[in-house]
Amino acid sequence: MSSETTPPVDPATSDADLPGGAVAAAGEAPRSTATRPPLRLLGERLEELATPAHYLSLVLGLVVLLYLDRHLWFLGDIFEFFNRFQPGQSLNLFFPHNEHWSTIPILLNLGLYDIFGLRTYVPYIALDLVAHLAVAHLLWRWMLRLGSDRWIATALAAAFVVLGGGVENLTSSFQIGFVLPVVLGLLGAFLLDYSGPSRWDRDIGYWIIGVAAIMCSGIGVCVVLLGATLVLLRRGWLAALRAALVPAVVYLVWLALIGHEAISTTPAPKWELPQVAQYVWTGLTSAIEGTTGWTGLGGVLALGLGVWLYLNRGRAQGREALAFAGPPVALVFFAIIGVGRISLGVDEATFTHYAYEWVVLLLPATALVLTQLTHHSMTGRWVALGLTAVVAVNGIAGIDTWISANNPVQEQTEGQILAAAHLLTGGAPMAVGGDAEVAPVNSPNLTVSDLRSMIAAGKIPMSTPVTETDTLNASLYLQVSVTRTPLVTGSAPTVGTEVWPLPQASGQCVTVANGASPAPLSLTFSQPGSVAITPTGSGDVTAQLALEQTSLALTGSNSFPVTAGSTSYLNDTAAGTALLISLPAGVTTICGVSG
Repeated sequence: MSSETTPPVDPATSDADLPGGAVAAAGEAPRSTATRPPLRLLGERLEELATPAHYLSLVLGLVVLLYLDRHLWFLGDIFEFFNRFQPGQSLNLFFPHNEHWSTIPILLNLGLYDIFGLRTYVPYIALDLVAHLAVAHLLWRWMLRLGSDRWIATALAAAFVVLGGGVENLTSSFQIGFVLPVVLGLLGAFLLDYSGPSRWDRDIGYWIIGVAAIMCSGIGVCVVLLGATLVLLRRGWLAALRAALVPAVVYLVWLALIGHEAISTTPAPKWELPQVAQYVWTGLTSAIEGTTGWTGLGGVLALGLGVWLYLNRGRAQGREALAFAGPPVALVFFAIIGVGRISLGVDEATFTHYAYEWVVLLLPATALVLTQLTHHSMTGRWVALGLTAVVAVNGIAGIDTWISANNPVQEQTEGQILAAAHLLTGGAPMAVGGDAEVAPVNSPNLTVSDLRSMIAAGKIPMSTPVTETDTLNASLYLQVSVTRTPLVTGSAPTVGTEVWPLPQASGQCVTVANGASPAPLSLTFSQPGSVAITPTGSGDVTAQLALEQTSLALTGSNSFPVTAGSTSYLNDTAAGTALLISLPAGVTTICGVSG
């Protein structure tokens, strides 16, 4: 390992790499085309087409991804950002989202929100996709810089553009916080990739980029670790510490002052730590299999890459250093993640936004392996390109399959939120307060108050039609509640007879005896009303909502806890609906009903 005082500058790190990554020998004069063999001349002509093919793959990839994403809408964590933009709310630019420092994604989304609101998803996902294409292009440049065959680099970058294994980062606009730091990390690594004494101008430039990366998400920590490992291989420990010093200090100060307030996971207890290795292995193999589509080969390919890196470790200090830095950084970074998340289960390592980072860190080494294996064989080269094309096709199919499987969730959540907006603007009576969540199952950060603010600011597309089912789903969370006192008096719902054994009536009360498996009971509300519920056993009252004339549950379910021996009030302010409820095990008395 060289130290800070290594004198010579490696000419192989010049930015002016020739096709295929080869660098011309000093004094070598190019031969005229007339003296070159026809096959070699054809090969050179094909090499020249690799660069335009790469740029074409970026353009086509953007078109394909925008087409596949055309029906998507806002979902999940992005509403936590939108909530910060509402009147009376603080942006909290330095307060994390979960454990992630997210200042830059917050600002990017604020700009788009101010211009577009929630009227269109296209600008948000387009920003994420442009960042993703920047990652693909930088990986391509890095593969060439490391000495990869130009066509193999082009093919691998094209397959990365449609990375089915990393589908979350290609379909969710929120993932800009996970993609952008990768862009910054790969860009900043160019400043660090040289031999000889460290240079202040490059280090300062990298510090700025590194700090920006960690202000996007925890992935910034990974890319700073990648930069430090690259410098470690090229110039030694002191240079690596200097390169990582400022980003590391900035991150640790932020973590000590602010970031620790929003840690979303608890570190694993000592007895679970041995499972971290399984967590890392599961993430590695699932990333490879999800990317290639070759089920069962993840372990074989991972071990093969590891053997190649070990056998060629002598090349790690030269211009190929980034390829050797990526895999160990991936192992260390995901081991750190595993310590915090193994309590959530090993399968948590298979999330596709993690696979995206695995592929980024492994792809440069993969390019070198394929280049070495096919260097002396045109047939082998075509086989490698063909397999990469299969991976790209699998990627497109994987993205399409994932979107098709998640479309019902997307459509239901969009319809539910828009229907809730129509209920609020239409003056429908609410059974919940302003802090209640509008769509807690899939977008738990959106509250009634926030939605009112968005409507008032003209950010919600109120002209978008909604269905009866959308309205029922919205009503289930906004017009059904359980409270300590009744919200509505004077209107008694009708009790249905779905429950077995039949409820025993006593005046305006019915007594329902449930076994271990809670039985359903139908309450039809022609007008807004409330009923008193007194159970003998603690548990949940689970409700579904239907139109009065159908008596069929058309919604998901919402659950409300009740306490044994204590009376609670079930409220339904959506006139003309029927509540299908399941009661806790034991005997429950329901009062305020009609026969």
